[in-house]
Amino acid sequence: MESFQQIAAEFDLSVSHFSRAFRISTGLPPHRWLLRQRVEVAQQLMTVRELPLAEIAISAGFANQSHFTRVFTAVVGISPGVWRREKLGVSGGDA
Repeated sequence: MESFQQIAAEFDLSVSHFSRAFRISTGLPPHRWLLRQRVEVAQQLMTVRELPLAEIAISAGFANQSHFTRVFTAVVGISPGVWRREKLGVSGGDA
């Protein structure tokens, strides 16, 4: 993935100007927007029961399962395992 510096340079903008313009356009700073996009990808992947959360974390672009769990919980309000159980209607056990 390109860095914000590279993306800003493509538009001939400073990183700070790009970040401000991005926030105005999307309502979120670039990094927070990216994390939310990764959470959405993870949510889609979690509807496939066979995939372990660690694999989903890496596939969605998180550094590891711990990073994924922290970000997911902050964005969604519940842990990935709880979200998956609620979404799939699974009672108890590991998801």
